[in-house]
Amino acid sequence: MKNYDKEYESFFKNFGPSLLKVIIIGGVVIILLAVLLFSFGRKHNKIDETYNTHIRGVIEKKFIYQGSSWVRVKNYPKRYVLKYAYNYDLDPNHLSEFLHVGDSIYKPIHTDSLFIYRNDKEYIFILGNLTLNKNKLR
Repeated sequence: MKNYDKEYESFFKNFGPSLLKVIIIGGVVIILLAVLLFSFGRKHNKIDETYNTHIRGVIEKKFIYQGSSWVRVKNYPKRYVLKYAYNYDLDPNHLSEFLHVGDSIYKPIHTDSLFIYRNDKEYIFILGNLTLNKNKLR
């Protein structure tokens, strides 16, 4: 057992300090990368919570992800996530299918009402509402 202790001791004398430095430096680098990626991701996406946000402008870009519409309004750098919504008076009745690039949209702050303006007409959706005007279908 004494030989084992000497070999173990000799290993750490030769490689222990450098191995420990590599582990510490590697850990610090991994933590820094994680913090930078997280920070970059949050700043890069610039997503606003729509309930607490006033939106007014013309849709410049739109894409659909998991039933929600993600839109970018002209002259404004942030993307907005517009939750699923239906208005059964309209065709198509799902917000993500109804919205088009070039539509004007307006959403007052602290409301879930979204107004869409197209061809001199006003359309309304209630964000998060699946049943607007559904009872008219019966």
